[in-house]
Order: sequence, then structure tokens, then C-alpha cells
Amino acid sequence: MKWYQKTRWILALLVLCFPLGCFLMWQYKKEWKTTSKAGASAVFAVFFLAVLLSTFSSGTSQTAALTDQLKTVQAEKQELETQIESLSADLSALNDENQTNAARIEELQDQLETAEQTIASMADSDSTEELQSQIDALQSENTKLTEENEKLAAQSASASNSSKSSPDATVSSGADAPSQPADTDSQIVLVTKTGSKYHNHKCGNGTYYEATLEDALARGLTPCKKCF
Repeated sequence: MKWYQKTRWILALLVLCFPLGCFLMWQYKKEWKTTSKAGASAVFAVFFLAVLLSTFSSGTSQTAALTDQLKTVQAEKQELETQIESLSADLSALNDENQTNAARIEELQDQLETAEQTIASMADSDSTEELQSQIDALQSENTKLTEENEKLAAQSASASNSSKSSPDATVSSGADAPSQPADTDSQIVLVTKTGSKYHNHKCGNGTYYEATLEDALARGLTPCKKCF
């Protein structure tokens, strides 16, 4: 008996390769009952079909996954191409700017050489001494002007301080406020018992009474900013 005619090999082939195992079973196992062979054929056929369907389903899932991966790769490829185009545009702009800067550098170098030649020619002539003397004269004049400005500023500050410390220098600014005369004995102002200001009219709430400007100043009162 050959190996493929043995029962164990036929059963193994029924599992591993159903068509070949089924053929060998019906061909060489004539002693098996027809119902047994039919039942075995049906069982192994169902098992074989289940394995095929599972393999096909797995293959379909893998195909779908590969398709999704392919789409993702294509999208990434398009994105990379877009980035490459953007980088190419930026590189072109940088090259243009570099060329512009190179031209500017050459121009500045030419100007520098011209300036150096001018300085060298001026150093050989008497114009340098004249320019230096003019610069010294301007610096001297600037120093004098600065000192005069400082003196004027000091005088202005002194005058401002003296005008602020003297109550007689206050000038009235209201449209209905009379000008303050030099005679403090005859000028009448309005004061309150507890206030620290004197007024030329009733300014706010309170009980006002008349007093001379001399008396108000003697009490240490100062003019009201609203009235004067």
C-alpha cells in the first residue's frame, strides 16, 4: 500500500487540501460506507469553505488597510510637494535678496573707496586745517550758547519761584473777577471763619463776610483759584 492510500494521510489531506483528500478517500477507501464518506466529505467541505472565506475576508481587510495606507501616503506626498514648492519660492526670494545685498555691498564699497580717496586728498592739502579751525570755532560758539541758555534757564526758574511765593503777584482770570489793586488796605474780599482761601464773590456753600485784603493776608489766607 502506498503512503497516499493510508488512512492517516487521507485524513491529513482532507484537512490540508480537501479536494485531493476527498478524491483519495472516494478512490481508495471503498471499504468505508458511502454515508460515512459523504458525511466526512460534507464536514471537511464546510471546514475548507470556512477557511477559504476567512482567508478571503482577511485578504479583503488587508487590501482595505493597504488602500487606506496608500491614500495616506499619497496625501502626505501631495503635502510634501506643496512644502517643496513653498520652500523653492522662499529660496528664490532669498537668492534675489542675496543678489540685491551683493549689489548694495559693491556700491557701498565703491562709496567707501571714494570717501577714502577724498580723505587722502584732503589730508594732503591745507583744507584740513581750515576745516579743523571751523570746527573749533563752532564748538566754542556752541559752548557759549549753552552757557547762556543755562543762565537764562536759571533766571527763569528764579523768577518763577519768586512769582509763586508772592501772593501779590496773583492775577485774576475770571470774566467777572475785578483786577487786584496794589492797595491791600482798601480792597475788600470775602472770607469764612474756617476757610483757608479768600474770594471776590460767594464761591460755594458757607457763611461769607467781608474783610480787607490786608487782614486776609495777615491770617495766612491764599487767593481762591476759581475767583482769581
